[in-house]
Amino acid sequence: MDYETRSFNKWSARTNPGTITNVGMAWSSATIALNEHFLGYMTTAEKDAVLAQLAQQSNKGQIRDLLLANPNTQQYNLSLSGSNGRMSNMLSFLFEDNQSNFKETGYQKYLLNFRTTANIARWLDFNFGGMMHYNKAENSGVTLGDIQGLSPYEMLKNPDGTLTNIQQYYTPIITRLVPTARFPYSDWTYNPVQEIANRDLRSTQLNARIMGGLTLKLIKGLTLDSKFQYEIFNTFNRNLYNDRTFYVRNTVNVATSTEPDDRRADAEPAQRRYPDAEQEQGAGIQPPQLHQL
Repeated sequence: MDYETRSFNKWSARTNPGTITNVGMAWSSATIALNEHFLGYMTTAEKDAVLAQLAQQSNKGQIRDLLLANPNTQQYNLSLSGSNGRMSNMLSFLFEDNQSNFKETGYQKYLLNFRTTANIARWLDFNFGGMMHYNKAENSGVTLGDIQGLSPYEMLKNPDGTLTNIQQYYTPIITRLVPTARFPYSDWTYNPVQEIANRDLRSTQLNARIMGGLTLKLIKGLTLDSKFQYEIFNTFNRNLYNDRTFYVRNTVNVATSTEPDDRRADAEPAQRRYPDAEQEQGAGIQPPQLHQL
């Protein structure tokens, strides 16, 4: 957070002018506090209080408990074989259960192989084999990129157990300028814990093959082989999200338009709340203007 404070409005983070066209500039909580102070919506005391609180927070424990899992892989194998003077058979089965580093992410794999050969007559041999590979994977959890995108002080849960909002928009702009109640979903917040619990992302693969053949021993030193093979390979993907996920709510909301409403109470230009902030900023900063949707 020290880097964010030192670099703000210098060589790193650009300032957000606070207009509706800049609502997509998703910043961390610390940078939002710095920018809100810069625009005059937050006093120096309020900004310092927010930064001091964030400096005391660490999300390592919550990431470990809520997003990560102990990786492990269990594998079971079974092999059966038998033969006599004229026939031999072999059967093998494998089952593998994998849990990745992330919750709700892993796979189950099944592999079956069968092979038989038979001497039907002195001049005729028969062989047959088959393979089936079935893989079922779940990918509802987060990725490493999701975790790396979190600032170290951004908590996933509040002290009272409620979920926090991990900024996907510049939230103060939504609060000031967007009539959220007029959209299908008034909730514009995002939290990876809630996303995981309300989506089901699965992929299944089925690969099967059978093959067989006859070997004709026509005369000594001359044989005729006939073989056949049939194989299928199918992949099925199913991604289900309910409307408690940010993915669904945001997809619906951004595809929604509203008509201008002259009765909106916030249709006047926003004014700075604190005169001392204007003195600190200098005369060149103009207050943000509200935009009708």
